[in-house]
Amino acid sequence: MFPNGWPGGALLLLRLTDGLLLINGCIACWLENPHRIIGLLPTGAAAVAVLLVVGLWTPVTGILAAAAGVPLFIQGANDLRTLICMMTIGIAVSMLGPGAFSIDAAIFGRHRLDLPDR
Repeated sequence: MFPNGWPGGALLLLRLTDGLLLINGCIACWLENPHRIIGLLPTGAAAVAVLLVVGLWTPVTGILAAAAGVPLFIQGANDLRTLICMMTIGIAVSMLGPGAFSIDAAIFGRHRLDLPDR
């Protein structure tokens, strides 16, 4: 579904919040551990955050954004509450869908299904 109006705006805000929280966590990990080989994980998480913000492949990127919280936690994320909120929002966005203000809505859009009369 691609709700528009206020519900679509609310989904946009959820995607923006989750993506920005994830990018913030990635930047914090990069600054604290710039030379670790595990530093590639925040790079992938940042790519997932960008896809989530623009609303591309939202069900998949929402789950990946929630899963990205695990390596951020292992690498020593500062604020556990923010990490839990980020993971919860990622799962919620994955279940709710992208909304009308997303690339998914532009690509797939709303379709009308006409069934023949029998």
